[in-house]
Amino acid sequence: MKLEKLTDIQYNILIALETTICYGYSWFENKYTRKEYQKEVKNLRELGYIEYVKGLMNDDNEVCGSGFSRMWDKDSEIDKLVNKYEKESDKELISKSFFDD
Repeated sequence: MKLEKLTDIQYNILIALETTICYGYSWFENKYTRKEYQKEVKNLRELGYIEYVKGLMNDDNEVCGSGFSRMWDKDSEIDKLVNKYEKESDKELISKSFFDD
């Protein structure tokens, strides 16, 4: 199964994982509860967009723990979803007028 459209929370998770590996839910934006993040992380894992990795290594080749990571083989698909989300968000912002009541 593939995602057609990202939710706000899915977007936040995938953006957080774009440049780093998250070692826990505290790395995600505090906009949602831990339970909400756990549910969406589980959904994204089941869809194959992210994974939980054990035995992560740092730059000095030392084991530094485990955490969430984007699935690199789905990176182009994830980027398309993220870009689509951002374009739709921009359209919503543009369509809102500062002068509306």
